[in-house]
Amino acid sequence: MPFIRNVLHLLIFIRHMDDRGFVEGLKERVNTQDADEAIETLVKAGANLKLDRDEKYGIQCCTHNALDDALEFLQFSGDTGNSIKSIDSAERSILLSLLSEETRCDDDMNEVEIKSNIASFLVRHGAYFGKDQDGNGPLHIAAKTGSLATLEVLLQLCKNTIVDKNHVGDTAVHMCLKNPKENVCEIIQKLLKNQTSTLSLNLKGESPLYLATVLRKLQNIKVDFSSITALLVEALLGNGADPNDHSTHYIPLLSALEAKDVKTSTLLLEAGANVNATNNRGMSGLHVIFMCHDKKENDHCLTNLLLEKGIKVNLIDSEGKSAMFHMVDTYMDNYDRNESDLHLFNDIFNALLNHGADLNICDNSEETVLSLFCSFGKNIDIGRILLASGADPKNGYCLQNAMNICRKFENRKSWISFMISVLQKGADPNKRKAKSSNLIELVEKRNSHIVEEFLKHGADVNYSDVMKTTALHYACDIDHFNDRYTMTALLVKYGSNLNAASINGERPLDILVQKMINDIYDLKGKEVMEKQCSFLTVDMSLLNLLVCGGADLCPATIDPIAPPKNKKLSSRPIQL
Repeated sequence: MPFIRNVLHLLIFIRHMDDRGFVEGLKERVNTQDADEAIETLVKAGANLKLDRDEKYGIQCCTHNALDDALEFLQFSGDTGNSIKSIDSAERSILLSLLSEETRCDDDMNEVEIKSNIASFLVRHGAYFGKDQDGNGPLHIAAKTGSLATLEVLLQLCKNTIVDKNHVGDTAVHMCLKNPKENVCEIIQKLLKNQTSTLSLNLKGESPLYLATVLRKLQNIKVDFSSITALLVEALLGNGADPNDHSTHYIPLLSALEAKDVKTSTLLLEAGANVNATNNRGMSGLHVIFMCHDKKENDHCLTNLLLEKGIKVNLIDSEGKSAMFHMVDTYMDNYDRNESDLHLFNDIFNALLNHGADLNICDNSEETVLSLFCSFGKNIDIGRILLASGADPKNGYCLQNAMNICRKFENRKSWISFMISVLQKGADPNKRKAKSSNLIELVEKRNSHIVEEFLKHGADVNYSDVMKTTALHYACDIDHFNDRYTMTALLVKYGSNLNAASINGERPLDILVQKMINDIYDLKGKEVMEKQCSFLTVDMSLLNLLVCGGADLCPATIDPIAPPKNKKLSSRPIQL
């Protein structure tokens, strides 16, 4: 051992020892490579290998801090009768302590070889295996740190430990997959070689197969784990891993489908994975494919793969939704008409439809695929495809949803045209989730064309809200005269009750007259007749329409003729 021999240092060192001083001093000398003869002389002199302040034994300190000479020291220590079966406060043996140390450089083959030689020496000389405070044995630690050479030594001498579990139920295989290094494939293959034992789930419900499929989620700048997932899954399946041994939270097949990994999904299905397996939310493989909006180019291939294996296309999740809901949700959110996406939607849609997909399933909120589209869809072409393929607009709340979305997007004219198609296909113009009226809402939005379509298809023209106010009340209160006239005339034409009174006792005529009075103060004189007079023209046609239609002319309480508070009343007389 090439350390400086200095008796004076030893004397000083011995003089300042206390019960724990040997190891503290020893560590200091080892760190400075100034303790070769110190170690040898002190041990021969019977120095007590007490624990240091971290409660590590002297032998453990040496293996940590002077790896190059650790093997020789261990041999020397054994010759002097010191035990290699000791454990520290973390319940780690010397072997575990050695394996827990990360290799200083992944490419330092010399260090790797030294560690494996030390492990071999310890195992062959009866070193205490044991487990640390987390229940990890030597094989767990070697698998976690990616120490392939050490792993080989351990497997040669203690093969049964591959099925040993720590306190959370992880085997060495679990540990390797949870903490993968660049050589993860080699480690897994080495662990599984010549093994006949079946690897079960850990306490969380994760199988090795599942852990292999989620490696893609780990961030590693050196390794693209997504590229080796299939290799790991193939190795596990080849060594007897059961693709159906899983919990509902952690299903290997669903994880592979979520990643849009065609190769891994195929391997699992070919190995007998249950194509109709559902997770804790009731989602099948088809649901999972369309939940993720990435890698859409693989959607068709994966869909066909599942269909070929016999998946049930109408399985519903915990929300009552089939996979078709999620498929439509994925592709409808494209405002610009992306032709490639639309073609892909068509291909998948037709494939599902040809295998019996039901377009009229109602979810827990009583919505259908079509009404879902009417809630959030941007690409009208998809809505038209649904209608043409048998989606029944009588189910769900298609019109109410479409009215809301029509106000949000720029393609308003297209949505109005689509709503008319929905009405023509039999949608109920009065159907809503809560008490209210689609017609009243449309009147307030002043679109006379769509109002007339609703009326043609049976909208209740006399429905009254909580204030007993009908659509005609709202029409008579519209600010712009032309819109007011058009909307009121439409409602009168389709039989609106001209004398319906609100809770406040107001009839449509009362509201109209008050509106006309207010309009007077907004008119400007068209022609000055004389110095103190202006000539104003008031259109009485709407008043005549209501009166001639049967509106009651009995007196009603209305506000007196008075200007708004923010305007000054002219002293000039007004000629009507």
